Amino acid sequence: MPRYSNWGFDFGIRMDFYQNSNLINPQASFNQQGIGRWFIKKSFSKLGFEAGYIYDQIGSGILYRAYEQRNLGLDNALYGLKLNYDISPDWRLKAFSGKQKKQFETYESLIKGLSIEGYLQGSDSSHWSWAPGFGMTNRTLDDASMNNLLATLGTYQPADQFYLLIIRIHLLCSIPFRSRMWDFIWRPPLKMMMYCRMLMVGG
Repeated sequence: MPRYSNWGFDFGIRMDFYQNSNLINPQASFNQQGIGRWFIKKSFSKLGFEAGYIYDQIGSGILYRAYEQRNLGLDNALYGLKLNYDISPDWRLKAFSGKQKKQFETYESLIKGLSIEGYLQGSDSSHWSWAPGFGMTNRTLDDASMNNLLATLGTYQPADQFYLLIIRIHLLCSIPFRSRMWDFIWRPPLKMMMYCRMLMVGG
């Protein structure tokens, strides 16, 4: 992908061409071409921003991940804006908002997210380090998606109908230990995902 840097900005643009491709739908061909990605980046001391099609993730990617896998036809970049602020050399705050990419268009639902990640290290004699993080995401459904959801719920029995709002809170900790005596590295992952659900039972 061509990139250009000047005036403290980083620019990039990519053209995508699908010529009778079956990656999108194995049972049909897909023919379309256009701008597959563009972005603008800029850093101001501790503050940085990126606009355009953004690839990023929170923690290990379980809570949120926008990535591309070209050989599988996957590209769910976030078309929007991302801001990050370096609180200290070991701590970073990140916020983003936008819509998920769908080939040369975007889904109408709005995605928002916030995370803070850091790094802690003990003294030279303690042989431990800790990389804690906290993140949360929210998806605001568009009218079409909400109408489809309500239509699906309408097929349920009244006792089973409900409106569901999920706020995901993901706490990810990775604790690596290193023992100089035995010269090995132990990296047990600690992952906790808490779902806060607000339910309203329909009549």
